[in-house]
Amino acid sequence: MTDKTTLIVTSNPNPEHQDAVTEYVTAVMPLLLNLGGVVIKRSLVTDTYHGSKQFTFLLVMDFPSKKSLLEMFESDEYKSFIPMREKGFKTIDIFFADNLE
Repeated sequence: MTDKTTLIVTSNPNPEHQDAVTEYVTAVMPLLLNLGGVVIKRSLVTDTYHGSKQFTFLLVMDFPSKKSLLEMFESDEYKSFIPMREKGFKTIDIFFADNLE
């Protein structure tokens, strides 16, 4: 069994606080990359073919270790960015996905 995981983040930014979005992304992205994270996709969702649009932005990253990713999210350093996250985003969902094998 592997500890690898995929991080999926969906979000809707708060247009009134775009500065907080920028600050959050600028602070958190180096933490993710330092864990060996590889950006698979950063996208602006523009069209819905079927269903209802639930989010505006999508981030997909692969990581060699779910454990280290969880530790990062639970760290005091990351927790210091949560007020910025809450101000900058109307909604933000953070998921971990494991390969089906």
